[in-house]
Amino acid sequence: MNCTDSRSRLHAYLDQELDLPGVLAIDEHLASCEACKTIFVQHFALQSGIRKHAVYYTAPDTLKERIRGMIGRSVTATQQTASSRAGNSHGSSDFSSAPRLPPLPCCPGSRQSSTTRRPRLNFLPNR
Repeated sequence: MNCTDSRSRLHAYLDQELDLPGVLAIDEHLASCEACKTIFVQHFALQSGIRKHAVYYTAPDTLKERIRGMIGRSVTATQQTASSRAGNSHGSSDFSSAPRLPPLPCCPGSRQSSTTRRPRLNFLPNR
């Protein structure tokens, strides 16, 4: 990996959005390139400062439940529409066996539980 590739992926690396091969490639490059490592440290410090001092708001429980209810009704309506379009000749669409996804955090900066957190990257200082 060269400096241009590394720097173009640096934000995704900081946000822990890269797959394992991408992380390993950046790790290897940062270990051997002092210029990119310096840029990484600067970006990490900026990101950490923003997270530390940013104001985060949590949605009230009533709003969360109202949104979840609306999503549930929307999914039900979509299932009914798909079933009616499929008709008897194609079978009906049944989403009841589809896996349920965990709820998304309502605000940026919400902390993941320790059981779902991705592995720490080699060049990320302790947060």
